[in-house]
Amino acid sequence: NNEPIFLSRLGTIYSREWVNMRLKEYKVKYRLSIKSYSSHSHRKTFGRHIVERAGADAEKALIRLVTHLENHPAYGHKIAAYLIGGGRCGEWYWWASRFGWIDYNPKNIAQFRKWLKKYYNNDVAALQKAWNDRNITFETANIPDPKLRSTSEDGFFRSVKKARPVADHLRYMSHVVSSTISRFAKAARGALKSPKLLGFFNGYSTWHDDLSNQGFYDFKSVISDPNVDFVADQEF
Repeated sequence: NNEPIFLSRLGTIYSREWVNMRLKEYKVKYRLSIKSYSSHSHRKTFGRHIVERAGADAEKALIRLVTHLENHPAYGHKIAAYLIGGGRCGEWYWWASRFGWIDYNPKNIAQFRKWLKKYYNNDVAALQKAWNDRNITFETANIPDPKLRSTSEDGFFRSVKKARPVADHLRYMSHVVSSTISRFAKAARGALKSPKLLGFFNGYSTWHDDLSNQGFYDFKSVISDPNVDFVADQEF
């Protein structure tokens, strides 16, 4: 079949009219023999996922959205996949990360300390050894300051031995993203009326400096999740 198929990603940023206008332009520009555009996908961008209440509300909203789309009489049966977005721009960037280092508010610091305690099996001696600080505890550990996070020991690379607090904080940020993706994937799967593919943006590794302020370093957990069928990336 030589007739190309476009899958339009409709979301909260561009209107359906804008998407259809662009598709018509592509049809003329590339001389495509497409009679109509009948493929649909939807993206929903949710609020801050670091606060548990917001996460619960977002999960409920996602379930309601998927349920609504699955039962839509016009196109519910035509949906092949859902690309579920979250955070800044729907790609699971942390909210407000473009405006500064994430995230020094008391709630996030408390969550980071909670994660450290679990990661080090409540062994403060292990934490002190890893951070090379005999005075650090799970109650006093803080998110590394911006100066430490924005430097490097060897070009693009960081020394885990010298910058262990930074490495642990990146692990924490990545855990927040991957665990939220897993939570939403499970919720969306449960709302499906018939088998569909579920995907998420993830897997970014080395293409810009902003990654040191994001949570993309738990890719293994994302692709190992039984409810995640595919991952998406930007087109360059």
